[in-house]
Amino acid sequence: MSNPQKRMTEKEWQKRVLRYAVWGKWEWQHTFDSRFGPRGFPDLILIRPPELIAAELKTDRGSLSEAQVWWLEALHDCGIEQHVWKPRDEQLVKDRLLRTPVLEQP
Repeated sequence: MSNPQKRMTEKEWQKRVLRYAVWGKWEWQHTFDSRFGPRGFPDLILIRPPELIAAELKTDRGSLSEAQVWWLEALHDCGIEQHVWKPRDEQLVKDRLLRTPVLEQP
């Protein structure tokens, strides 16, 4: 009999994403108490000029609320890179956050 793999919590997943962000020299913002922010606003805002990412973090089984969908669509419509990242996306997240930034040429 095999042991079922432990499912990662959203908090554990966030710590892992932030580790990659720090390694990639991103500054980040997370509202620690979402009761004091707008409903559905993304979990993380990551900035490394000239790049900005809004990321909603979910467990592998998690789904978006209507308010979260609205925010992500609104940010997309404003030209902001936005993602829904789950633990199963770890390699993609790592690659994105550790990618060398493309700086605009004068």
